[in-house]
Amino acid sequence: MSVILDCQTARELLPASVLDALEVDEELALLEHLRGCAACREEAATLRPAANSIGLAAPDAGPPSPQVRAQVM
Repeated sequence: MSVILDCQTARELLPASVLDALEVDEELALLEHLRGCAACREEAATLRPAANSIGLAAPDAGPPSPQVRAQVM
């Protein structure tokens, strides 16, 4: 049985979707909604570039200090 989402629910799920953080059934319901809703597709398209750049936003800290490495080991 598929769940039919309204636009409000779809837009609430979009941030988690672009971060690949939805459960499978939620993602499938959202994808089904996006197939028929241009406004929500547009919203998703605006969120994807921001989500994709999150990993690039943090500076590379380099290797850990010897003290941190010893604590972890």
